[in-house]
Amino acid sequence: MQFIDACGVPYTPNKYLSFDDVSLVPKPSDIDSRNDPSIKLDTFLTPSIKIRTPILSANMDCVTGAEMVLGLAQEGAFGILHRSYPEEDLYIEDIAKVAAKLGVVAFSIGADKSQLDFVSRVLEKVPSQKYVVCVDVAHGHLQKSITQVVNLTRKFGPAIEIMAGNVCTAVGAADLIEAGARSIKVGVGNGHACSTRIVTGHGVPQLTAIMQCRQAINATRTNTTLIADGGIRNSGDIIKALAAGADMVMIGRLFAGADEIPMPTSELIKPSGDRYVFYRGQSSEQFMIDTGKKGVAPEGESWPVLRPGPVGPIVKKLLGGIRSGMSDSGVRNLKDLNAKATFIEVGYHGYIEGTPHGKSNNG
Repeated sequence: MQFIDACGVPYTPNKYLSFDDVSLVPKPSDIDSRNDPSIKLDTFLTPSIKIRTPILSANMDCVTGAEMVLGLAQEGAFGILHRSYPEEDLYIEDIAKVAAKLGVVAFSIGADKSQLDFVSRVLEKVPSQKYVVCVDVAHGHLQKSITQVVNLTRKFGPAIEIMAGNVCTAVGAADLIEAGARSIKVGVGNGHACSTRIVTGHGVPQLTAIMQCRQAINATRTNTTLIADGGIRNSGDIIKALAAGADMVMIGRLFAGADEIPMPTSELIKPSGDRYVFYRGQSSEQFMIDTGKKGVAPEGESWPVLRPGPVGPIVKKLLGGIRSGMSDSGVRNLKDLNAKATFIEVGYHGYIEGTPHGKSNNG
């Protein structure tokens, strides 16, 4: 992956960049169609778990339960179970359902030390070929998050693979890897329902965060994977994230309202007959009220989203866009996409030019 300027000269950007700040340069390509069977989208969730497509659903209580994971698996994608179940038995029931169907399950925990006992109970009660434990902390570079990864590594060793985050800096990724994580979630303040940057003033634009964390991973000479978490709006964003160094992207908003989401707490039906459910950030005021969390400022929003139907067609559309993007870059696998991609920075008007800007004028 490289950046070039308007004279075609490679350079290192001196700004922190988001997806809309850049475009990928089309390359010579002998791929005739995005449906060319030689285009392969397989990637790794963790060093030992291969996935057929680079798409994960976000571990949010309004997005990913067992039905979402199983629905995504039919399309070659995957999901991480959220950790906000009202009862532990219900959580373990969903973990068991995924493990029984797929032979691999990924579930989330917090940074409290008592969560180690929960992981023990899961391993005792739920047989599975592979377990991925996601240490899910909004600021994954807190010492308590790193300590949790260390404790998981010491207690369970190779019986589990650890995913941890979220971080947005090279040092954050490196510290979690040193602690024992083998999959890093990257993204702070960039989610659709996230207001962290407004409330706290902290965060790093996502494209740069991905690039810097990828460099940190490469420097460790490990095969740790990078999950780009948050802010994905379309397949173009996915292609840019993968080209910048992500192994997979994590999606929340695009899957919100799908038939496979966990049972919504409320549903709105408008006079038109359209059905809506609430999509909410995991630090939103609504989430905090429902989970009894007190004493902290909300860092997220919630709003009703249209129920789009099954998740399968949504994934198929995204995968079609990813395949088209790979054809435009002249590559047949994700490793080559990252190695050969060429980025350019674009200004505001360059960005507008690349959108359906004539629509408002009726063509």
